[in-house]
Amino acid sequence: MNRRSLLREQLIEAWWTTIEHQYRGQLINSERGLQVYFCAALLGAFERKGLKRRLFVEPRLAADAERRYPDVVICNTRSIIRHVIKGLSDTR
Repeated sequence: MNRRSLLREQLIEAWWTTIEHQYRGQLINSERGLQVYFCAALLGAFERKGLKRRLFVEPRLAADAERRYPDVVICNTRSIIRHVIKGLSDTR
């Protein structure tokens, strides 16, 4: 399985786990709450596959004069793998 399809699978798994358990269990009452449970599920998916990944929630990214605040940035040991900005994602 290539890196992108593995990451896609892990993102889908983490999302459905979060929605099925925490959202349906009425534990999520804000965007921050959703981020917490989603990131915890995503880190669990990475750990089960033995992957070393880091998540950054709403970091400030600056490129030239432009500043961005993506919702979540996923990094491996060398670079940014994916970042999500208000529903739009970018895979590198």
